[in-house]
Amino acid sequence: MYYLAFDSSDQLDLFHILIKISGIGPKIANFIVTWFSIDDIKAAIENNDVNFFKQIQWIGPKTAKKIIIELKDKIELSDLDQVEELEKIKKDIIKAVVWLWYSKTKVEAFLKDYKWDIFDKQNVIKDILKSL
Repeated sequence: MYYLAFDSSDQLDLFHILIKISGIGPKIANFIVTWFSIDDIKAAIENNDVNFFKQIQWIGPKTAKKIIIELKDKIELSDLDQVEELEKIKKDIIKAVVWLWYSKTKVEAFLKDYKWDIFDKQNVIKDILKSL
C-alpha cells in the first residue's frame, strides 16, 4: 500500500490520467507528477519530446510515445497554464493574509469556495478580510 501526497489538485488529476495508461503504474505516475513541473510536462507533450519521458529509468521509447499520445488526448494544454497561475495566486494570497495574522485554514477554506472571475489578488484579499 502506498500513501501519496500532491501539491495541487492538478498533480492528482494528472496522476489519475497516467495510471490509466498501460505500462504506467502508481510508482512511475507519482514520480512523473512529483519530479517534473506541469510546465515541463506540457512542453514535452507539445514538442512530442520522447526523450523527456525516457529520462525515467523505467520508461522506454514505446511507453514514452504512448504517454505523449494519451496525455495529448486527455489534457487540454491551455488549461494547465490557467490552473498553475491560479495555484500561484492562491499561494501568494495565503502568504499575504497569514502575514496579517489570520488563520491559514480559514483563508484556505475561503479560497476553496471563492468564485474566481478575475485573477486579481487585491480584490480577493479585500474579500477575505471583509469575510474574516
